[in-house]
Amino acid sequence: MSNVVAGIGRGQLKVLDQRVEKKRQIYNYYKDAFKDIKEIEFMPMNEWAYCNCWLTSIILKGKVTPLDIMIELEKENIESRPLWKPMHLQPFFEKYDYIGNEISDNLFDTGLCLPSDSKMTKEQQDRVIDTIKRLFINA
Repeated sequence: MSNVVAGIGRGQLKVLDQRVEKKRQIYNYYKDAFKDIKEIEFMPMNEWAYCNCWLTSIILKGKVTPLDIMIELEKENIESRPLWKPMHLQPFFEKYDYIGNEISDNLFDTGLCLPSDSKMTKEQQDRVIDTIKRLFINA
């Protein structure tokens, strides 16, 4: 690691607690906003750990798909992304055997990472929430 990268890392450590708190606020704001939509589940938090909520990820059950949400958010110039593609589905690894029970495939097919930058404002988060809620109202 170079001295420059180490210096940047040290500087980031000074604000780490504030960033984690902001990420947790974002997660909780989304969770509260979508609490009445049964088709949206949030990734669970373990009671034995302090989650930093670095990504706010949801799992969708029902008619509305992650792609539906991504398209609607994109129309509003809002970026989102699917959960990580499982390794065995990556082109480089597709010819190799893997051991699994399709849990990662299911998470990839039904999961979505919501915008959760620590610089997000409540107004920006409300735009995301309103866009997603419209999909469920019209579904």
